Amino acid sequence: MQDAAATQPDPPDRTGPRLLLIRPTALGDVAKTAASLAALRRAHPHAHIDWLVSRPFAPLIAPHPALDGVVAFDRKRAGSWAPLLRTLYRARYDAVYDLQGLLRSGLFTLATRAKVRIGFADAREGAAWCYNRKHAVTIDQNAVDRMLGLLSADGIDTAAPDPRLYVDPDEQQPHRDWLAEHGLDPNGYVAVAPTAKWGCKRWPIERFRVLLRRLTSAGHPAVVIAGPGEADSVRLLVGAGSGASGASGVSRASGGGGVLFEGGVGRLSACLADARAVVANDSAALHIAVGHGRPVVGLYGPTDPKRVGPYQRPEAVVQPDGLEPGEMVGYRKRQDDDALIRRISVDAVWERLRAVAGV
Repeated sequence: MQDAAATQPDPPDRTGPRLLLIRPTALGDVAKTAASLAALRRAHPHAHIDWLVSRPFAPLIAPHPALDGVVAFDRKRAGSWAPLLRTLYRARYDAVYDLQGLLRSGLFTLATRAKVRIGFADAREGAAWCYNRKHAVTIDQNAVDRMLGLLSADGIDTAAPDPRLYVDPDEQQPHRDWLAEHGLDPNGYVAVAPTAKWGCKRWPIERFRVLLRRLTSAGHPAVVIAGPGEADSVRLLVGAGSGASGASGVSRASGGGGVLFEGGVGRLSACLADARAVVANDSAALHIAVGHGRPVVGLYGPTDPKRVGPYQRPEAVVQPDGLEPGEMVGYRKRQDDDALIRRISVDAVWERLRAVAGV
């Protein structure tokens, strides 16, 4: 993977306009943006298309065949803004699409000095001032469709959305080797992602433990996914010790509840792409799995699956019984209060998993 600033001159079939797509964070939202990239490529087959994204997330989108370059944003590194802004200015983009709609992404859009700067008319934090083509797009729809709606309003054909993600072969083979070390086969395990940034989005860990026991009792191996800083709590779930880390950077620790997976975003993408099915909270793992076309079960408490659910997979959503519309007040208001998502039973998740994946 190369940053856009270091890419070589355009190949012969990339002699059209220079376009920039901006969606730096969060990882789940980055995954959802793949459909917009595919639509841009269909509309502009000869364009050079770059994507500005947070550097740790770049391995998720860099393998996409519709993408020419990555502009990596080091959001946590002091002094990273000045060289980034110079890169954006020197790239001489013809058009920029801000699909995030926050002040930071708006400023990035403005910094390109592109002739055409497209964004949401209702962009937050004053970001709309940075665009010269603003479109009103309803927020009351899935996030994927909202981003596609912005492109459509600007004249891009967004029919037949293509949300696919792709795995870097340099990540896939080490993952396959790791599977072989643990006696697992591609498409032979269920990936379970029990974490989420907000406590109100986390199905209780003891319920995941019961689910894992059902999977293993039924003869279905499980791979339990730990995000950055989450390994200790997930080890408790799988009943594993600290484990040893191999050269691949993936922690090898197994117990009665499955095999523990730790790795960067590229390896996570490979792990989810190879899974027979994925069970996850409303988190990045769920949306990456959707991008890889895997059967999924998504557990939703205070977040609205109409807006942030697995794209075009309403059958994959499990919500509390008797949920009232007024109870979905948003994760920022509920913070770490898991009372709502706790109302989802193990039986409900198990039956949905059997229905969508035949386990």
